[in-house]
Amino acid sequence: MKTLLRPTWVLFLLLPLLALKCEKDDIVKANRFEITVRVTGTHLDGLGAEMHVSSVLNVLNPTTGPTLTYSYGSSVSQTYTLGTFGIQDQFTAVVAFRNVTCNSSLQPATDSRLRLEVLANGVLVNVVELAPGSRSGSFSCSPYWINTTVGNGDDWD
Repeated sequence: MKTLLRPTWVLFLLLPLLALKCEKDDIVKANRFEITVRVTGTHLDGLGAEMHVSSVLNVLNPTTGPTLTYSYGSSVSQTYTLGTFGIQDQFTAVVAFRNVTCNSSLQPATDSRLRLEVLANGVLVNVVELAPGSRSGSFSCSPYWINTTVGNGDDWD
């Protein structure tokens, strides 16, 4: 009977160590983020619609990360993979209507819209949009319509 109890006690002693390993793995996984960028837009004809995403890996010892740059015609519905980011990484996402200024005769139609969504591990973390009447974020119409958002890895956990 004593020999049966020894393996049981050893197992009970090892369980906390196994739990620690699982927690460490979960922490490492939680600090890595698969970043995707989803862009949607309608009624963009003639507006010079475009998006640009730039990134910096390890802001403490910066190196240039992945970038995306696309221009769009009348509409868009596209998802792009930016890559794997950590808690010390950062991106800047910009949407623009390069043919539209504050006072230009060309202005977006009431139903024109360009929206960029950033997802970390499938969860929406940042949104930037250009649309008539929408002046959120860091919107500017000089030198042309532009809106920007910045995301940091330490905000995504």
